[in-house]
Amino acid sequence: LRCGAILNIPSFEILFWLLAAHVIVTICRRDDGRWWVVFGVLAGVMLLNKHTTLFLGAGAAVGLLLTARRKDLTLPWPWVGGVAAALIFLPNLYWQWTHDWATLEFVRNINAEAMQQTPRALFLISQVLLMNPFNAVLCAAGLWFLLARPEGRPYALLGWIFLSALT
Repeated sequence: LRCGAILNIPSFEILFWLLAAHVIVTICRRDDGRWWVVFGVLAGVMLLNKHTTLFLGAGAAVGLLLTARRKDLTLPWPWVGGVAAALIFLPNLYWQWTHDWATLEFVRNINAEAMQQTPRALFLISQVLLMNPFNAVLCAAGLWFLLARPEGRPYALLGWIFLSALT
């Protein structure tokens, strides 16, 4: 609720990640690889909003490799979606290149000042506290369902995206 009270990047980031999760569920439920194109277009728009969408893309790649959805890699649709995301993001990438990779410099400075001083365990504990420990229990139950239960296995891709983005 706090993020939605101010017009800023995280307000849209939450919406975009939710839409991406919906597209992933649609891919898994319908077993229709053509939805990877929709995912790619959405990811391209998300990258324009915030570069941390790269974690979503990396998580989707890990999930594709580690689940039965790897069969989608034999289809053209995930690749077309990846090209669509890259083409949508290309103007921003060009701007970064012509401005000495300003975002990388920004991230480098944040890491040097704040993030390097935070141990990994403390970061994970802070994530649990920020989401509320009760929600962390629900999240753990959801991961268990997605990754360990037979009923959740068709959607295991979502669990791997979450774990990949968290780490």
